[in-house]
Amino acid sequence: MITHAEMSPDKYVLMQSTGLKDKNGVEIFEGDIVAIENHPFQKKKGDMGVGMEINGNYEIGWEKHDLTWCAGSLLLARLKPYVRVIGNIYENPELLEAD
Repeated sequence: MITHAEMSPDKYVLMQSTGLKDKNGVEIFEGDIVAIENHPFQKKKGDMGVGMEINGNYEIGWEKHDLTWCAGSLLLARLKPYVRVIGNIYENPELLEAD
């Protein structure tokens, strides 16, 4: 139990739930970083112009224009079977750094 004396408001960040869960049943929040893996449209090595570069790490955010949750610019609701929460932007910002 945390006492009032131990609480520091600037130590915690509230994160909005998306109402969705990843492929392992983990709740997804705004600011989470998710890995997208094995998507059927993922471009395979040797493919000639077919598919997209989808596999990778994405920040979850609210898309104001479309009024929906997105992983990068991809619609989160359509990616759920391929998404795994791996961290968040506050505790693991290095997960979004390009290799």
